[in-house]
Amino acid sequence: MKKLIIVLIMFFSTEFLYCEDSQNGIDSLLKLDFSVPDIPALKALGNENSTILRPTTSGELGVQLSKFFDGSSLSLPSAFAIEVAPFLLGNQPDSINGFIDRGKLCDQFKNNFRVSIGSLKDTIDNSTNIAIGFRWTFDINLRDKLKKENERLEITSDLNTQYENEYAYSIGHTYSEVLKNDTLYKLAKKYARKRLKAIAFNKLIDTIWNTDKLDIAFAGVFNSKDSTGIETKFKSINAWITYSQGTCLGNWGQLLIGGNLRIVNNDLQDNQLFNYGIGVRFYVGANKLKAFIESGYDYDELKSHRKYFQINSGVELNLSVKTWIVYNIGWEREVQDGTNSSHFITNLDFKYNIAELINLFI
Repeated sequence: MKKLIIVLIMFFSTEFLYCEDSQNGIDSLLKLDFSVPDIPALKALGNENSTILRPTTSGELGVQLSKFFDGSSLSLPSAFAIEVAPFLLGNQPDSINGFIDRGKLCDQFKNNFRVSIGSLKDTIDNSTNIAIGFRWTFDINLRDKLKKENERLEITSDLNTQYENEYAYSIGHTYSEVLKNDTLYKLAKKYARKRLKAIAFNKLIDTIWNTDKLDIAFAGVFNSKDSTGIETKFKSINAWITYSQGTCLGNWGQLLIGGNLRIVNNDLQDNQLFNYGIGVRFYVGANKLKAFIESGYDYDELKSHRKYFQINSGVELNLSVKTWIVYNIGWEREVQDGTNSSHFITNLDFKYNIAELINLFI
């Protein structure tokens, strides 16, 4: 428990440092703080109670720690994954127009490409499962919504004056003195414009968190006797496709429909088996706090044609600027060889987007 507390203190300390820096810079406010998406490399390891790989807009670098909760107590996470968007590192847009430009289809193919790697300790034989994933997320109508909202932004003279006064005070001058100095007045106008855009942009986030998206991902899983990669062998290859729809639901909901196909290596019979799953998830809430419910079906040929029927629900909470916690509880029914069994499932995930912290030091 002490080790867990130390890990959490380290993460939240870095978050505090980031928040302090954000308060000192206007451009740092111009970021999409949508939740960090599910990471394919972690999903492929099979430690999550869902067949759906959730698509969402994220930053350059995301981290996910999973299995904090084993159903009875908190512990150090048994699974870890990191995802990076190589073409976005150090190149995140800092304005609405920047995101609009990034939303072109040809640019999305490059900018929304992400690579992930994850690891999970096998509790049966103490070996290590390692996964490498690749994904593309296509924002179907985000660009159009951003354009429409950008056109609605109105900069009033009252707000302009308020922030120009604020700038004058910050540099130790009166507003009258700034008006008489062309250079200072230009800087004051620039400051006011950034402040207004930042405020408008952050309000905009709550209206576009549930835009329509299409997510395609692949991941390969390998097993090693230990974490050094000794005697590594192929275990499975996974593919996902997920479509999210939120436009027809306004700003309060989002529907996800997805499927998963897995080709698993069967060491006992030296052949490959096909497993698959389908699921539907529905979100209700806002960008900062969402509740969800989902149902799914999974077929596992490797485990004697075992079938799973699942109902799952949970909460996704944005604790701070780039920190998310996802808790879920559900019920799973298993059918195998003519026998049925049911049990409850729980999981606690910690998701963190650390790219902005890295940018503070480079």
